[in-house]
Amino acid sequence: MDFERYAAIVRDPAARHERYAEMTSSYFDAFTDLYRELWSDSLNLTWFTGQKSLAEAQKDHERKVGDLLGVTPGMRVLDVGCGIGNPALEISAHTGAHVTGVTISPRQVEVAATKIAEAGAADRVEVVLGDAMELPFPDNSFDAAYAIQAIGHMPDKPRVYREISRVLRDDTVLVCSDGFLRSRTDLVDHGEAMEVLFQTFAVPSVTTIHECQEELRAAGLGMEYLTRYSDHGDMTPNWAIGEQIAAKLMGGDGPSELSFLFGASMDALGKAAESGALELYLWAARKLPGRS
Repeated sequence: MDFERYAAIVRDPAARHERYAEMTSSYFDAFTDLYRELWSDSLNLTWFTGQKSLAEAQKDHERKVGDLLGVTPGMRVLDVGCGIGNPALEISAHTGAHVTGVTISPRQVEVAATKIAEAGAADRVEVVLGDAMELPFPDNSFDAAYAIQAIGHMPDKPRVYREISRVLRDDTVLVCSDGFLRSRTDLVDHGEAMEVLFQTFAVPSVTTIHECQEELRAAGLGMEYLTRYSDHGDMTPNWAIGEQIAAKLMGGDGPSELSFLFGASMDALGKAAESGALELYLWAARKLPGRS
């Protein structure tokens, strides 16, 4: 990664929107291997129940998403911002559906291809290179879609929802989990912390859940299910793991730029969530008939 070039983008709110493709692909190309080493192959936050490990909790999350999709074996499902394909593999195994993942990161496509081959799942899971702002699929291609903590990385969320709606068949479901502002005033009250979060996670901006609902309606998608992560379990283990990672990577003598930035992102995420400024939601919306 060219850190000076990357830093110039993420420090400029306008550039985070205008040059989002370069920013996001650079971020995930650089950080995917660290995520795998220090977090997990699913790359995502989750809720915890009982004494479950991070991997077990993420599997529960992914299966919940699969259940909300309402698909049956053989149906075609789209994973928007699929990472290295771990959720796609789990959801396909859980539902029997064929899952096509799309990611803007060439590194993630490469890793996903290896994982899919090792799992012997090439007949039911594929990952392709593409931009969710301009999905490389025909209209009415999929029986369901989901995005797990991915749409936050995209600058024009109404456009993303329109694209997803375009490739969905009528009366099918989009399931998403992502972080939202509690209210717009949090950008003032917690502006410095949120800006650190945006810069270290390559996030152009964040909306409120109410703005999301309006954007979905405009795209022909009606929200029919909405819960907070905290409704399903305990969120605090995420922050504890993040604090351990931050301490490990940001301490010592002269951590690399990559390690320091990853550690800073873990620290910023925990602070934003614990302040209440950032709330994680799981929701489902149905495509209304006649909206292509």
